[in-house]
Amino acid sequence: MTDDRLVMLLEDLGDSTETPTDLHAAAATARLHRADPTCPSLDVWDTDTLAALPETMLDAIGRLSRSGQLRAGKDILLSLAGLARSSTRRAEGTQRPPFGLVHGEFHPTSLHRGMRGQHLIDFGMTFIGPGILDLATWQGTRQPPDPKRLAAQLHAYVTAGGTTQILRQRGGLAPEVWALGWHRLHSAAWLLQLTATGSDGFDPSTTKQILRRQISTAIDLLR
Repeated sequence: MTDDRLVMLLEDLGDSTETPTDLHAAAATARLHRADPTCPSLDVWDTDTLAALPETMLDAIGRLSRSGQLRAGKDILLSLAGLARSSTRRAEGTQRPPFGLVHGEFHPTSLHRGMRGQHLIDFGMTFIGPGILDLATWQGTRQPPDPKRLAAQLHAYVTAGGTTQILRQRGGLAPEVWALGWHRLHSAAWLLQLTATGSDGFDPSTTKQILRRQISTAIDLLR
């Protein structure tokens, strides 16, 4: 952007001709995480930020409650308070490699495979943080987390050239369990942020249902 003019270069990749698999995802993230993460404008999710996430979410829920936008159930508040007591321990290993550029919204729709090859697209939620979260994100949040599936992906990631550090325990948990738990909590925090801006697209009842599901799943994985 120069002065008041923004120029965007667009490339037509054509139609997607193949649905990407877990192995394609592992190879794509192994390559992404070798990229230079230098970008001062990106948010950084380091150990301290992740450990503070339960308390940050409690503060956000408090503000939403006072403004009348969302009144979370007592079970949600108690769950977050319980996780806050153990979050420092569970956040250990956050900055273990791969730590750097994270796609942030890595789903099958983000990996375009067509006549012109494979392209990773949609970097609107990119941040600096633990790259292992990208592979947890691949599963989405609508279905129950599948640690065995993610464990297989992590080994495929190493085979594709990714760091072997991704296979080490974090916070006293298996890496696949750690990643799925923190990803669910990160997703819930993002929903709270959208709710605060009035752009989540959900009514309060639906928002509470999603929060309850995401937070309870995170608790089950991180406890």
